[in-house]
Formats: sequence, C-alpha cells, structure tokens
Amino acid sequence: MRKILCFFLAVILLTGSVSAAAGSREDPFLTESYLKERYLPELLSAYEAAASKAAAERAESRQALVTRSLGMGECLELREGAQLTLLRGAARLAVRGGGLIDVSTGTVVTGGTLAEHHRYVLSGGTAWIDAEDAAEALVSHSAALGETCPFDDVDRGIWYYSDVVQAYRMDLISGLGKRRYGPTETLTIAQCVKLAACMHQLAATGSVTLENSPKGVHWYRSYVDYALRNGLLREEQADYDAAITRGQFVELFYRALPESSYTRINNIPDNTIPDVKLGDKYAEEVYAFYRAGILAGYGATDFYPAHYFGQETTIKRAEVAAIMNRMFEPTARQRFSM
Repeated sequence: MRKILCFFLAVILLTGSVSAAAGSREDPFLTESYLKERYLPELLSAYEAAASKAAAERAESRQALVTRSLGMGECLELREGAQLTLLRGAARLAVRGGGLIDVSTGTVVTGGTLAEHHRYVLSGGTAWIDAEDAAEALVSHSAALGETCPFDDVDRGIWYYSDVVQAYRMDLISGLGKRRYGPTETLTIAQCVKLAACMHQLAATGSVTLENSPKGVHWYRSYVDYALRNGLLREEQADYDAAITRGQFVELFYRALPESSYTRINNIPDNTIPDVKLGDKYAEEVYAFYRAGILAGYGATDFYPAHYFGQETTIKRAEVAAIMNRMFEPTARQRFSM
C-alpha cells in the first residue's frame, strides 16, 4: 500500500503543470498539509474501494456453483467455505481439520456417507468426496478433482485401500518413495513411534509439524523425544530398529489419543479374545481396541480361531493404515460381538 501511494505522489509531482495556480490541485508544489489532509484520504478511499470490489468478485467466483459428474472411484477435493449438494449416486466423505455442516439438518459431519439432496458447507479444513458409484453433485466452482490414491502398489478393491488413502490424506502415513507404500512390509519400533507421535500431535493441535531429526542424529530421535514428553513411551527402547510386535503397537497407539476416543460399540466380554486374557501385559489396551471397533483380530483359519490377536506377531503397513484410520474416523470402525 505504501509503495503504491508513493508512486502516485511521484507521478503527481513530476507531471504537474507549471502554469497551475498556486495551492490548486494542479499545483506541482503541493504542500505537505494539503496532501495529508485532502488528497491522500481521497486517494486511499478510492484504492480501498477498488480492492474491496476485487476481493468480493474473487469470493463470488470461488462460490459459484457448478454441476460435477464423478465416475466410480473418482474424488472431489473441497476447501474451506465450499458448498456441495449430492444430486444422485453414492459418495463418502472424509474431512481433515474441520467439518462439513449439513445445512438441511443443522449437524456437523466429518465422515461417512453423504445424503442425497442435502446441502453441505465446509466450515474449515479440507474435505474429500469419494464416489462409491457414478455420482453427480452441485459444488462450488473451486472444487477440484482430487487424487484418490498416491501409491501404485495399493490396488482399488483390496480391503485396506480406503484406509491407506484416508490415513495419507490426514498426513499420518507416507510412502517409501517412487509412489510405493509397501502394504505387506512390517514396521519397526522407530517407525511406529513416529506414527503415534504424529497422531497425538494431530489430535492435540489439528496439524502435524513434527519432522525427522537433522543429520548426525538418528532420524527418529525427534519423535522419540516427543513420545517420551507426552507419555506415549514410558521409557527408552533397547532397539528402535527392531520389528514391533502387535502387542507393543497397540500399547503405544492406545496412548496416542485420549481414553474418551475409545467409545465401546462392541460386546466383548472379559477373557473372550482367544489369546489375550485379563492380566496379560497388553490386555487393557487390546480389549479397549476390540470394544471400540478399532481391532477385530484375524479371521478363523486352520491355525487360529476367529478374532485371534497374535500379541507376539509383527504388524504390516496395511494393517497400521486401517487401525489409524479407524482411530480417527468412528464411521470406519468395525461392529461385531464375541
């Protein structure tokens, strides 16, 4: 603003007519008091009016509504203030950092299936609308096609596809480079400490700012320090590069969110998980996850009964994405009884 005003003044002083009457608006040697009291306020008022008009026009352009058609599996990305009405078809919602106001009912939703013909307004953050079938929606002009899955080794239709996509959108997981997620690979203690720390910070502050430690220090040191400060880890681990067990994983991740996050939705009586009994090292956390629908255990096989937990087995990256998504998104949790 200051630079613009100085430019105008320079033009006035350099182009003024030498024949102008002294003290008039055309006088090239205008007094400082005249500029401050008369001319500058007028100039500033005109500039502010023009800027306000331009801002209003930009806002109106962003809020203009258009009809968008989505094929099955396609995605729309919405920003704060965007509007949406699902005209036909089926679509699911995921929101990060805000909520979608269902104007038709006066409620705020952060996930789940959208209702047809309801008008939604995004109150903050970012939202993704994933078409589960061919769909058509009336949306703000600013809505854009979003990326469904950034990883080439996560196929649509596989059981963990949507979990990987949602965990990625929430900045909870990242790939292994070159568009690879590595869903069947196991995780180390260090990797899981990083994930748990990021989850805790996202839940506490709404964003993730934690970063790897600088060169010369173990990359995971910053996450370990955060985890120790915030009670996610109770003590230093002997080997952060060792593969984490499922029991260790649940104990660590249970502390990433407050206990109020684990609302019971499943009837899981004490001592009904085949390989986890009350008094076992990880029993409290495991039963909380089963009862909240975050874990369901293995399906029945020739080797294990249904809902077997496998405390000492390792955990795969696909399973981790599913657990993290269910922890943050209640509509993704599994309902069952034992």
